[in-house]
Amino acid sequence: MRAETVRRRALSGVLALVGRSALARLITLAGMVVVARLLTPADFGAWELIAFPTLLVTQLTEAGLAEALARMPAAPDARDLGPRP
Repeated sequence: MRAETVRRRALSGVLALVGRSALARLITLAGMVVVARLLTPADFGAWELIAFPTLLVTQLTEAGLAEALARMPAAPDARDLGPRP
């Protein structure tokens, strides 16, 4: 495969991932605005107590860990998957 073809495909993939992430964040923001308009301030606060950790975990899982493990030359072992000291 030619270098130019690889470059073009890589750029296309990066743009698709960035676009998907941006669209997902916009949809999440729009949903939060709708929920904020429908709930009372106290109910919205309670909802955010649940939504924030969920969104945080989602962001952390999209941080590239799966891609990094998939690129490893050998299968990950317990040391690779366990907590860091």
